Amino acid sequence: MTLIDFRVPQSAVSDVSELGKHIVCWGSSGSGKSSIATNLAFELALSGKKIFLVDADSYHPSIAALLGLVDSGAGIAACLRLCRKGRMTEDDLSRLSQQIEFDDRSIGVVTGIPSLSRWPELDAESLSDFARFLAKNCDIVVWDVASYLELSLYGPESSTGRNEATNTLLELADLTIGLFLADPVGVNRFLFDCKVAAKEFWPVANRVRNSVLGRKPESEVSKVLLEVAGINLVESIREDPGFDTMLATAKPLRFQGRGSKAQDAIARLAKKASEYLEE
Repeated sequence: MTLIDFRVPQSAVSDVSELGKHIVCWGSSGSGKSSIATNLAFELALSGKKIFLVDADSYHPSIAALLGLVDSGAGIAACLRLCRKGRMTEDDLSRLSQQIEFDDRSIGVVTGIPSLSRWPELDAESLSDFARFLAKNCDIVVWDVASYLELSLYGPESSTGRNEATNTLLELADLTIGLFLADPVGVNRFLFDCKVAAKEFWPVANRVRNSVLGRKPESEVSKVLLEVAGINLVESIREDPGFDTMLATAKPLRFQGRGSKAQDAIARLAKKASEYLEE
């Protein structure tokens, strides 16, 4: 098993360790990380906290599509441009983000890069500055990042490639939620890619189903993680048709008018995360 070290140059994130409030949703390819990040952000907002959901995926930004938002071309690229100039303000954040209101609550969404060719704009220094700014202006930031972790072949000190955004955010995260599909391929990908992050790393199994792993799939996954990697499964999210409904209607599980084990699991995960960040 190969574990990839996703450290980045300390100069890029040297003064963000005191920030708090950052949850990064990372996952191996096909893990459903974006859907879980989106549902998690809404569950966190139900507590009355001021939440921002930010799409920092340098390969496949998808939060706008999941929520049926019009991608204006602004979003994270515009925010980072202002951060580079040292001109980011609360008014700019309101203008460049999209507010979704529900149940007397709201959530701020910063959509991803409007074109894949613009991934170089997701640089470490600007992302760190933006993270610092967000931490001062909301309670919790949920980041959706790309799956890929590989650094430069010449070592982390020279890494300036497309994976810099993911590595930077994993380094500054107070909590990393590591998602993977609960099947042999998904678990294998996760074990190949994952490495416990700088602070707190929570493995979460997604699309758990009896048809693949038998009558007690959660137990099977938990056993493999512990025996092979020495890490404990924090939560398991059951396969749920509500995720397909979300793609069709842009409604997170909570607002589909039906209860489900998947929604309950994400609600538990949100509660655990909120309590951890308050410690």
